[in-house]
Amino acid sequence: MKPKIGIIPGDPSGIGPELIARLLTSEGVAEAAEILLIGDRHVFEAGQVVADCNFDMVPVADLTKWRDTDDSFALYEMDTIQPEAVKTAEVTEAGGTSVLSTLDQALAFAQDGIIDAIVFAPFNKASMHLAGLGHDDELHYMAEKLGVTGYISELNTLDGMWTSRVTSHIALRDVADTISEERVSQAVHLIHNVLRRSGVARPRISVAAINPHAGDGGNFGTEESTFWNPLCASSPKARCPWTARGPRTQCS
Repeated sequence: MKPKIGIIPGDPSGIGPELIARLLTSEGVAEAAEILLIGDRHVFEAGQVVADCNFDMVPVADLTKWRDTDDSFALYEMDTIQPEAVKTAEVTEAGGTSVLSTLDQALAFAQDGIIDAIVFAPFNKASMHLAGLGHDDELHYMAEKLGVTGYISELNTLDGMWTSRVTSHIALRDVADTISEERVSQAVHLIHNVLRRSGVARPRISVAAINPHAGDGGNFGTEESTFWNPLCASSPKARCPWTARGPRTQCS
């Protein structure tokens, strides 16, 4: 059975609608999943114009039985922004409102089992803040909507390599002060558990250093000796801090 994936176009004033159009007309995508488009028809159509590609969208009459077809995609049509309110490459409250509306709807569909997963094109956080995001980023917004209370982080994956994060979406000057042994431990445990659930029987996890040469014994910072090394020594899930040239010390 193919997964059921809901797709929202991201900020209507940005590159999102074009990216979605290119994605949906890429070879093999339509065959890999059942796809439900969630959002304004005119936004998806504008993306097709920019991308110079075309696909048909069929409104969904019954959400309990929706399916795409060989020559069209299912569309849950919304009215989140008027065409004249879409201002290309501009930060607008209307754009942020549209994003939050489509995201809320996609999250509700996921919670109700109508879709299995959500794909969203790029957001504009400045627009989302104007519209009342109420959080630093969309990740924490979604966590509140879904009732997630534990540690949360983006997970990135490419060609078998996965990463989780100890900090995210904060100013670079605040990174060192935000790091703690607890946050490093939570990031390690999160990606370990996700990898196990994704079929990796024995995840191999390395913890990246924050300072040059992993602090060089304290010459270039103490975060590694204060947080990283004790954690690695006590956890079988992770190896000690790695620099671009490899680990500075070995952990058991």
